[in-house]
Amino acid sequence: MSDGHALQRVELVEDDALALGPAPGDGRRLAHADGTGPAPSGRRRVRWLVATVGVVGLLGFAVVGAQAALDSGYEDRVAARAAMPGAVEPMRPRLQVRWSTEAAVMDSLLLDRPVGGAYLGARAVPDGSVQAVALDSATGGARWTTSLRGGLGEDAVVPGSGRGCTTATTPDAPVDALVCVVVYRAHGQHESDPAERAEVVALDATTGTVLARHAAPTQAGRVVVLGDQAVVAWRALGTVNVHAQDLLTGAARWQTRLSVPRSGILTVGSLRDAPRIGRVQLAAGGGVVVVGAAQQVFLLTPSGDLREGTGRLDGYVRQVRADRVVVLTVHGSAGTLVVRSGADDVHVPHVVALPTLDDGSLADLVLTVEAGLRGYDRTSGALRWALDGRDSGTIVLDGTVYQSGDAALVRAVDGRSGRELWAVPAPRAAYVTDLVTDGERLYVALHGLVGSDKTWRVYGFDGLDEGTLEAPAGWRGLEIRGRVLVATSTDASRAAVLG
Repeated sequence: MSDGHALQRVELVEDDALALGPAPGDGRRLAHADGTGPAPSGRRRVRWLVATVGVVGLLGFAVVGAQAALDSGYEDRVAARAAMPGAVEPMRPRLQVRWSTEAAVMDSLLLDRPVGGAYLGARAVPDGSVQAVALDSATGGARWTTSLRGGLGEDAVVPGSGRGCTTATTPDAPVDALVCVVVYRAHGQHESDPAERAEVVALDATTGTVLARHAAPTQAGRVVVLGDQAVVAWRALGTVNVHAQDLLTGAARWQTRLSVPRSGILTVGSLRDAPRIGRVQLAAGGGVVVVGAAQQVFLLTPSGDLREGTGRLDGYVRQVRADRVVVLTVHGSAGTLVVRSGADDVHVPHVVALPTLDDGSLADLVLTVEAGLRGYDRTSGALRWALDGRDSGTIVLDGTVYQSGDAALVRAVDGRSGRELWAVPAPRAAYVTDLVTDGERLYVALHGLVGSDKTWRVYGFDGLDEGTLEAPAGWRGLEIRGRVLVATSTDASRAAVLG
């Protein structure tokens, strides 16, 4: 017996079907439309309709579910690409200002990668101090601000418009840090006047607390960190001086003088016009300190010695990352030297491509660009394929090489066969300078007349033209800085991160 609350099976039947059906016991049979048999009752027609709607509904849910799975897989792939070294922050088709700040502040920030979700930097401010800051990478809000002041009557400056800073991780108890060279001059002296003293300062990247602040050579202009050492360099006539000290204690470790060719004309009686070496490059990566000056590259060990066999090279520094150094060698013919920490050096008798992003899908191939785009077998050195065209940037993803240059504004090449999959014709009145990706689209930078701003064209990975990046009203001069797209206000007073 039912208790009156149990669920019961209920069948819905149309009233019309009940009304139009034959009366019980009348002996009549309704024929099918073709006259072959009885027609279904109204009750059965409703069942068929419900069954049909149910099947369609299930198919609809299946299609929606499959599409959701595809969308989820696509989004996962885009996110994985966007997280790779060399990818830029995601951009909307219609650019918006994510955040903005003073142009001078933006110029000082290290935008290659956020540290703990913040971009770090330091600059001189009008009150004579150096202001170190951490700005939230998503909002531009200040996480912290630390003022570094000199003594009475001194002005503090970060050399090189903020290029005197770097980021590092302290040894022993690992802490992310902002490390800067700060130089001090008598109040009112010009930036080109000799400094009175200098310091290497390390600040906690999370809190802005000063971790270490120690004297450094007065002429120091740049700093890098290798292990537990802060390394600075400066030029003096025909030499580059390199000095290393303990990052946290300031104790001197070593100093090296590198003789380099001089250029310029010496004016008698004036040291201001003495021959100059030109800009000094200082970097650390692949377990070595890298110094570049006057078409010379020096590779120093952590103890300050020239590396055996490759300590001094005729060439240029092409790329420095934490795990490797890439040098273009020009002795006799152009070639490439790749130095990695804990691995044998790699010498390639070609100018290798340096993709802005590389997912490793063509690890068995060496791409070169000195005479068109070529693919060589990494093991045997045999040429697999070759294409014409000057290189202005490459990206490697899923076995495909995307390249910009003069043969095509951008093209896709099958990395296994060398077959051109698609190509966008090169422009006649502009030249290509950059190729980057945010993991979802390709962005190609074009330069036109001298002094004109870059134009950024947008393409899908299938070659579909998706238009041009347009700066929001009141902003101009789109350029990639590190991982972000930056624009400058029309009055040049502010800079914005767009997305």
